[in-house]
Amino acid sequence: MPRLLPIAVGLLGVLLMGCAGSSQTQEEPSPMSFPDDYRRVVAPSFPVLDAGGTPISNPFYGGFNTPRPQFLDIDGDNDSDLFVQERPGQVAFFEHVTEGDSSR
Repeated sequence: MPRLLPIAVGLLGVLLMGCAGSSQTQEEPSPMSFPDDYRRVVAPSFPVLDAGGTPISNPFYGGFNTPRPQFLDIDGDNDSDLFVQERPGQVAFFEHVTEGDSSR
């Protein structure tokens, strides 16, 4: 039992130090700047049809619990990147990357 006391005290000390938190400060994120010619367009370059083949007007405006994809060139490299908002306050970003003759 006396041998376990130093180990228990050491473990308790490690636990308490881990709970103390970080002393590092976090910087505020810098505001994102957009190119002067930035514009938001919600119009895909492809038709969006329902199951019967009828065009859907404003297909990407979403609704309750409906993903809302947005295509725009956020990084100024002349290709469309994809943003998807599925839940309030959460946005997923997918960058269109071109390497050689292939895109991903």
